[in-house]
Amino acid sequence: MNGKTIRFKVVANQVERFRIESKAGKFTIVIDEPEEMGGSGAGPNPIEYLLASLAGCFIITTVYHAAERKVRIKSMQVEVTGKLDISGFTGAADVRPGLQEVIVNATVVSDEPVERVTELLKFAEEHCPVYDTLTKGTRITSRVEVKRS
Repeated sequence: MNGKTIRFKVVANQVERFRIESKAGKFTIVIDEPEEMGGSGAGPNPIEYLLASLAGCFIITTVYHAAERKVRIKSMQVEVTGKLDISGFTGAADVRPGLQEVIVNATVVSDEPVERVTELLKFAEEHCPVYDTLTKGTRITSRVEVKRS
């Protein structure tokens, strides 16, 4: 797969106030806010999906490269925590609306030497697409179309 670009596409539609259904391939992803935030609690919120995407991508990247390097991993768990000041979302000019901090805690069960697993995790961190997108930034191009009802 060297030198090949893969395109991913998601189409999201508002179903209720904050309830969003996104189509990703053959999957439907329900995004919502909890009831205390005005949603119906029908699914995780966008930040939780972002954190889950980081955790999932980091595990997939680690497992892929573990196989390539013949590093035996019995299991892996990743906990990702994000810190968000909600006042940025609600309009405060002096507060960033995005996450202020993201903490990734990985636990790997393996009989391999600790140094080998640590090197693998560092390599995976450097080659994880979601990790890279969040830490190095990616240009986002927005286009808006307004339709009359």
